[in-house]
Amino acid sequence: MIYVNDINNGTTFNYDNTSSNINSILKQVKKYNDEKRWILFITNDLKINKKKLFEEGINLDKVIVFNNFNEHDNDLIICKAIKEGNCSSIIIDNILTKEADYVINYYSMIKKTDVLKLH
Repeated sequence: MIYVNDINNGTTFNYDNTSSNINSILKQVKKYNDEKRWILFITNDLKINKKKLFEEGINLDKVIVFNNFNEHDNDLIICKAIKEGNCSSIIIDNILTKEADYVINYYSMIKKTDVLKLH
């Protein structure tokens, strides 16, 4: 099941962590290949397969992957990344604190960043 919350110039997507939804995410992310901003994966459980990204046509020079952070570090990294506006898309596979979730939803509109959350 995919839940999409449409926001002008920034969107928050909520996905179940299943392989079919991962493919949907990769299709969503591909549209950012021509932007100058980064595609950021912040994951604890999701293994990012660069071969799969390449096969889906995603420019690997635009991808940053952070793995295995604790909840507090995740929140700080995600909030800083979205506030800076350096990412066109941020993909998260862990649960955020309520405060971080609010910041992310707010700044996704301002910074025109898509946030894709896997739960």
